[in-house]
Amino acid sequence: MANYSVLIEARISATNIDALNRSAKSTTLDAVAGGNLVSLAPSSVQGDDVYVATKPTGTNDDLWMAYNPAGKYIKDANGNVYAGLSEDPRAFATLKGETFDVFRPQVDDEIVITSDGVDDDTAVAGNYFIPDTALALKKSTTLPQSGLAFKVKSVDTLQLPPAKGAIGLTKQKAFHLICVQR
Repeated sequence: MANYSVLIEARISATNIDALNRSAKSTTLDAVAGGNLVSLAPSSVQGDDVYVATKPTGTNDDLWMAYNPAGKYIKDANGNVYAGLSEDPRAFATLKGETFDVFRPQVDDEIVITSDGVDDDTAVAGNYFIPDTALALKKSTTLPQSGLAFKVKSVDTLQLPPAKGAIGLTKQKAFHLICVQR
C-alpha cells in the first residue's frame, strides 16, 4: 500500500478566510494527498462551484494546496474501494473524480507535511520547498525570485497510528514549513 503525504494545519489564513478555500475535483489525477499542490480552473458546468484540479504547470503563481482527504477510502489494484482498513492517515488520498477541499497558501502560513509530500527528504532547516510539475514540493537551497515558496522552519518526527491490526506507533519524518513567498 502506498504512503501519501499528510498535512497538519499549524497556522493558515484559509481557516478564517472563505475566499481562500475552494472545492475541487480531478479527472486526470489518480490520487491527491494532503499537502499536494494543484492548479485550478473553473468548472465548465454552469452553476457548478467545484473547480477542475490539474497538475501544476511551469508557472506557480496561482497554486492551491489540498487538505487531507475527508473520505477514508483505499482503492486496490482492481479498482475496488474499501473503508476502515487503516487508521494510518498516510494510507489515504482523494481518488480520481472525488471532490476535495483546497486552500490558497498565503505568506506566513505554517504547515507541517510528512516527507511523502516532498521530492527530497534530506532538507534541513533553512532550505526551501517550491512547487514542481509533480504534486509534491521540490527542495531548493535558494529562494526563487518569484512564485510560491516555503521555508523549512524545522524537521520533526511524527508518531502515527499503525496499519490495522499492527501494534505500536510508526515514526514519520515531517517538515514544519512557513510560506515565505506568494
